[in-house]
Amino acid sequence: MNADARPNVSLSRLLPYVVLLILGLLIFALSFAADRFALERSALSGGVGASPGVDAIFVKQGAWWQLLLGAMSTAMITVSLFELVKTLLQYLIWMSSRRRRLNSFFGEGAVENSAAAEVVVQSDQLSVVLKGLLDSDPILEKIPSNRLYKARSWMNQFDAEGGRQIIKLFRDEGLAPPTLTSVERDRKSKPALIPFKILLGLGFTEQAHALVKGNFKNWLRIVVTEKGDAISVRKSLLPGDWESRLESDGSAPAEFVTLWPRQWNLSAWLAESEQVRDYAVILRHSGEVGGGAEPCVYFWLAGFTERGTAAAGRYLAENWEALHNRFVRKSIIRSFLRLFGAPLRFYGDGDFMVMIEGPSHDKSTFERWSEIHGFEITPLKLVDKKVDTVWADRAAAGH
Repeated sequence: MNADARPNVSLSRLLPYVVLLILGLLIFALSFAADRFALERSALSGGVGASPGVDAIFVKQGAWWQLLLGAMSTAMITVSLFELVKTLLQYLIWMSSRRRRLNSFFGEGAVENSAAAEVVVQSDQLSVVLKGLLDSDPILEKIPSNRLYKARSWMNQFDAEGGRQIIKLFRDEGLAPPTLTSVERDRKSKPALIPFKILLGLGFTEQAHALVKGNFKNWLRIVVTEKGDAISVRKSLLPGDWESRLESDGSAPAEFVTLWPRQWNLSAWLAESEQVRDYAVILRHSGEVGGGAEPCVYFWLAGFTERGTAAAGRYLAENWEALHNRFVRKSIIRSFLRLFGAPLRFYGDGDFMVMIEGPSHDKSTFERWSEIHGFEITPLKLVDKKVDTVWADRAAAGH
């Protein structure tokens, strides 16, 4: 049985075997009825006016009918029960292994306590969003009854779309969906005992800033450029051909490179040109909350543009198993290798950052987004490049 392939438990797949089982049981009952009738005829064969020769033939024919019906019913019941039980076992094995992978990837308790997990989208007052562009307070105060001015909190629809894809993933698995949490800029995040937290957005999201600055500042930063918010990565971690896909203005410190898509410009993006490319990062970080008492897995999904963030949410929802197999499952195997004295450089804790790329205008399906190979960053890569960070410390210590 292949536990990785979801068994087909649809009605169209199982109904023929259910019907076959019912028919087999009916035929089995009919064979018993035929046997009982033959015995009754045999008992009456010695009575007055009985014809022993005819009754013997009848009894013999009844025995053959019973044998035939019994064989048919046994075959039908055996085949149908075998297929139904096999499908049930396959489904139970699939459920067990798939949910084990969900727990491994999203964090211990992600299956059992998925409703406690958070998908965080930044929400701000209109006055904060319009700051520097328009003094909105007098306008909002002047016309308080207008319906428009009652909606004073702003949330990016594409950030929310990225979160919706994660919520859909858990719903499709038959699990309680994580909670979509709207966090305003002036509200501080409180530690909570949750299995995972997904942060959506690049420079706009305060919790993403805190995550990156607190854990990865030696190799990853969020910066503000004339083209918008972007990430700045230590140059030694990028592949040699990075300039074939991305470009930088050279404003970052010497050891860092600020990245955005080649030849990107706002006018072409607003016009939804086919030529405009976008990129996004998906980062998994095994952190701790609650004073270090409970583990929590953080995911940061951020696009160069807002549509990139939505694409990152969909990419994670559709490809989490492949990412688990590449990064997280290996860390489980390596933890066993430690028992046998394997070299420390083989260890990792499943954390990673990958970069995906796609057409920025493709805001409806996001189907043409794919990973940029060579741009992934792992704890072991940081150890090899001698970059001091929490990931590298864990990897070097064998955790």
